[in-house]
Amino acid sequence: AVVAVFVHDTNIHNCPASDIWGAPEESKADCLTHIPVINVTRECGDQLKEAMAKGPVTVRMESTVVNEWRENCPILQADLKAEGTDKFVLFSGHIDSWDLGAMDNGSANATQVECAKLLAEVKDQLKRGLRVCFWSGHSQGKYAGSAWYADHHFEELEENCVAHVNIDSVGGMNAVVVEEAPVIPSTHKLAAEAVETVCGVKFVGKKIARNSDQSFLGIGIPSVFGTFSEQDVNATKDAITFKSGSTSRAGGLGWWWHTEHDTLDKLDPALLERDCKVYLYTLLRLTADNALPLCLKDSVLDMEQTVSHLQQLCADRFDFTPLQQRLQALLPLAQALDEKAAACKDCPGEIDRLVRIQMRASQSITRLTFHEANIYDFDRCGAIYPIPALAAGERLALTCPGSSRYYMAQTELMRGYNLVMGQLRDLIRYLQHHK
Repeated sequence: AVVAVFVHDTNIHNCPASDIWGAPEESKADCLTHIPVINVTRECGDQLKEAMAKGPVTVRMESTVVNEWRENCPILQADLKAEGTDKFVLFSGHIDSWDLGAMDNGSANATQVECAKLLAEVKDQLKRGLRVCFWSGHSQGKYAGSAWYADHHFEELEENCVAHVNIDSVGGMNAVVVEEAPVIPSTHKLAAEAVETVCGVKFVGKKIARNSDQSFLGIGIPSVFGTFSEQDVNATKDAITFKSGSTSRAGGLGWWWHTEHDTLDKLDPALLERDCKVYLYTLLRLTADNALPLCLKDSVLDMEQTVSHLQQLCADRFDFTPLQQRLQALLPLAQALDEKAAACKDCPGEIDRLVRIQMRASQSITRLTFHEANIYDFDRCGAIYPIPALAAGERLALTCPGSSRYYMAQTELMRGYNLVMGQLRDLIRYLQHHK
């Protein structure tokens, strides 16, 4: 291919073309986009397709392709510390935008400031601090700001960050869908309580994907939210609105998304207040609850579902029974930890101990279910297989037995299986020791 032409709707939506997360290493340089990428409106696309239906078409186009390093990309960090602890909740959103970016991401930035201000008013009640970060390099650098931050603060985040709350594109007009916001299994219950308490609707949720500055899953930090309130898919029709994930009603972020039309008139003050209340509820639970409001049992049940699917899919090609047994051994330990956290009294020593155990357990499970093998690197953008190390099982089921591809998939699956088994073994021993 010499050029890629993408046909949009009546507007051209600015987008990055690379799937590399953050700054590339030399080994990934060949994965950078090396051909021009052109966006055209639907009208232009229809004209091209109509002409191509009649025979070969020659098109003249001009494009400037820029792949370069940028220094001094700003990151703003503000800390609201809680007394007697270094633990904190990371509350992040990107500050760079396409054109004015009133919704994406001005309204989210305003919500970050408002939530920080309100939490500061009850600082004495917080068991953990709040760290508010504003990233640059979100689109043009494909999450370069948050990726840089993860690289340069890895140990601090691993030791002290209890959760990541991300905010992107809130308070848009007609953004009536809040029940399908992105979460991970261990934060699903917390998100459901926030949405159902504030909005009075039944929360469904969808799994977090590799987008929205989710640069901390390799560190093992449990995450909640990203892009939040969305359009009703029945109203968006065929507009490109960044619809993502397996959803039934969520239809993306609005026809003005990533265009020059993302102006202040696209915000609804009442919906922005609603979204702010959801985020404030979530942050207050994470910072002020005695122990962390996570549900690790849900994460284990989700893993069991994935492994059961693979067992049926691979049939006689691979035996997942030992892994199923190991997950069954982990389940009561995770449930017991959840129950202890829910019943935790306001005793600093007990709180610190429980939070340390919760962090250790949630880091292991988050890494297993949302990141590839190397936790110090970043995966490509896009969807995430429920247990990435076992993704080769899907390919194994589709290959012809005895072929080279069959044995390669089987080998890859075996190695991923050993990784999962080993990490679960270590986690089970850890939780048994810290009952």
